[in-house]
Amino acid sequence: MLDHVGPAAGEAAAQADSPTVAALAELCRRCGVLPRAGERAEDAEGGEGGANAQALACALFDDTRSGSVVANLRMVLRLAAQLRDRLSPDSWRIYNRLAGFATPVTEAPGLGEAMHRLDESLLSLVTLSGFVIESMPRDAGWRFLSIGRRIERLQFLASALAVLLAVPQRGALEALLAVTDGEIRYRSRHARGLAPRPVAELVMFDGDNPRALRYQLDSLVDHLARLPDGAALGEPLAVLMRELDAVADCNCLAGLAADGRATHDAAACATVFGLLQRIWAAGNTLSDVLSQRYFTHLDARSHATASR
Repeated sequence: MLDHVGPAAGEAAAQADSPTVAALAELCRRCGVLPRAGERAEDAEGGEGGANAQALACALFDDTRSGSVVANLRMVLRLAAQLRDRLSPDSWRIYNRLAGFATPVTEAPGLGEAMHRLDESLLSLVTLSGFVIESMPRDAGWRFLSIGRRIERLQFLASALAVLLAVPQRGALEALLAVTDGEIRYRSRHARGLAPRPVAELVMFDGDNPRALRYQLDSLVDHLARLPDGAALGEPLAVLMRELDAVADCNCLAGLAADGRATHDAAACATVFGLLQRIWAAGNTLSDVLSQRYFTHLDARSHATASR
C-alpha cells in the first residue's frame, strides 16, 4: 500500500492509475492511517502524493500520534509487561523484539527503511499469532481474542471491498488481492486474468477462505453461539450473511469491467455497497454490545440505577 499511496511508485504510474491511488488513500483514511481530507497537511511537498506519504510516515513512527503503529505497539508492550507471568519465554522474546520497532525515531525514515521495519515487525507479529494458534488454551480468553480478530478483519474487508471494487481498474483489483493475501489463491483458480466477479467470489463470498468477508461472518456467528447467552448476538450477523449469499447469486458485479469501462447496473452495485456499509456498522455494534455485556462491571447500585 505504501508503494501505491506514496510518490515512490513514480509520477507516471500514479497518473496512469490515479483512481486506484485515490481509492487506496481513501481506504487508509477509513482505517485511520491517513487523516481525513479536512485534516490533511496542505503544505506537504509533492502534492497529494507527498502529503499521503508524509502522513503514512507519521502513522507508522510518530509515537505522539494516537493510532500510529508505534503508539499501538507501545500499548501492547505495556499490557504484555503487566501480564509477564502469564507469557511463555518464547512469547516474551518476541515482545522484546517488537520493542525495538517501538523505539521513537527523530525523523520519519524513507520508504525503503519504513518497509524494512514493517516487514521485520510483521514477522514478529505473525510469530505471536502462531503462538496463539498452537499454544493458547481454547478458553473464554481465546474465544474473545478470536472474536476481536474477526471483527477487525470483517470491518477492514468491508471497507476494502467498498472502496476498491468501486474502481473499474485492474490496479484496484490487484490491490484488493494484495491487501487480502489472495494473489496466489486467485492465480491457482483463474488463469485468464483479473475480473471483478471472480475477485469478489474469492474475497467476498468464499466461506472457506479465512481472508474472505463471508468467512468472518460465519466464524463470528459460531463463536458467539458458544458464549454464555451469546447466541442471540449472532442473529444480526446471520441475517447479513444470508443477504451476502443472495448478492452472490444475483450476479450484481458481473458487468463491472476491469479495463475502465463501467457497464454495471448502478442499482445492483448500490445494493452491494450498501450491504458492505451495514456489515461494517454491524462490527461496531457487536463490539459495543460485547463490551457492555461481558467487560463492563457495574455494582448493584449501578445496576439498580440503570434499570429505572
